[in-house]
Amino acid sequence: DDGVYIANEFFYITSIYFNIGLSDRVALLTEYITSEKQAVRSVDNYLIELDYQLMEGLYLFGRYESATTKFDALGEEYNGKQYVFGAHIFPLPYIDILPEYRMYDRGDVEGYSAQWAVQLHIFY
Repeated sequence: DDGVYIANEFFYITSIYFNIGLSDRVALLTEYITSEKQAVRSVDNYLIELDYQLMEGLYLFGRYESATTKFDALGEEYNGKQYVFGAHIFPLPYIDILPEYRMYDRGDVEGYSAQWAVQLHIFY
């Protein structure tokens, strides 16, 4: 190795998931992702989500997300948190309407911001 492949500018990303639940009732989802680019930046993200089936075709959920990015060369660190509340509505099989309310809390900005969003997922 001349430093091109192993010792120079390596990058890795690792994901860990743990989910548990009762079918057609409730589910707890967790995820942790970390990545690093040598001597440039490192990132740590995690989330935890709770889903509850209110009735067939209607799932309510709440999710907490946290992210930290460190820029080694600049000595800077950025943190952000996000709180998401919403629903998965299946009017027909394979069609998911996803209304949600997101609250953003960024460490480098005072206060927080929030917005409504609606997504349409079509599975095929």
